[in-house]
Amino acid sequence: MRAFVPNTFTSLNLLCGALGIVFAFSEMLEYAGIMIFVAAIFDFLDGFSARLLDARSAVGKELDSLADVVTFGVLPGIMLFQFIVISQRSYYIPLAERDLAEILLASVAFVVPVFSALRLAIFNVDESQTDSFKGLATPASAIFVASIALVMGFQLPINMYYPPEGEALRFSMAMFYQDAYDYWLLSLVFNSLTHIVISIVLAILLVSPIKMFSLKLKSLRWKENRVVYLFLIFSLLIIFYAFAHYFFIIPGSLTLEYSSFAWIIIAYILISIFRTIFIRNEIQS
Repeated sequence: MRAFVPNTFTSLNLLCGALGIVFAFSEMLEYAGIMIFVAAIFDFLDGFSARLLDARSAVGKELDSLADVVTFGVLPGIMLFQFIVISQRSYYIPLAERDLAEILLASVAFVVPVFSALRLAIFNVDESQTDSFKGLATPASAIFVASIALVMGFQLPINMYYPPEGEALRFSMAMFYQDAYDYWLLSLVFNSLTHIVISIVLAILLVSPIKMFSLKLKSLRWKENRVVYLFLIFSLLIIFYAFAHYFFIIPGSLTLEYSSFAWIIIAYILISIFRTIFIRNEIQS
């Protein structure tokens, strides 16, 4: 009976993934991104409640992996596919009328769900991944993709499905006082090469042997969780800085806004890499 609580949270995670897929095919990619963030909360709550209630079960473990494959694997893959199609200015062209080469290029995005499934399968049989992970966790990969959707849909003042070019683009950006950082983001998120590279890099990170630290806290002691606490403090500061301009003016600040979530994931990966190198050197010395 105790397993009902974590399994309910897992089911809600899966529901968010299913809704996100519907949004991704309905000109609502930004809301698909929101579904990933909501699902990540449910994913945290299912693990937390399972530990709190001592309600771990084989069924719960399998259900969690199945939900994660859909929400943090299939959904981000579909979103990346759509990002590439948008960058090709082909979103409103029926699939049957698109160039085959463009379809195949966009299909590179589906390496993410394939490698997400592989990563989860490895996790399920690897008993050593308790205090840390081998490879990037699927929720972190999905949050990175979700942040792109939020940038395209909420942060940049243009039609994300048919972005303007030339004079129309310059007029739109100038009218909303976009800074150099926004122009840089624009050049990235509406470039198909960016999303192809992101798809391949995420796929590699998902199954890489790099040890990524876990955010699970077995106790509240600082010494045992120093890296986790520092990372959480850093993340909160970045998010505060990213949205502070809505409340007060910070001269010379960058409008990070929703891109801050992508920077947090990048920081998480870099910290994990440096931490692995440091521990390895410490052991060798």
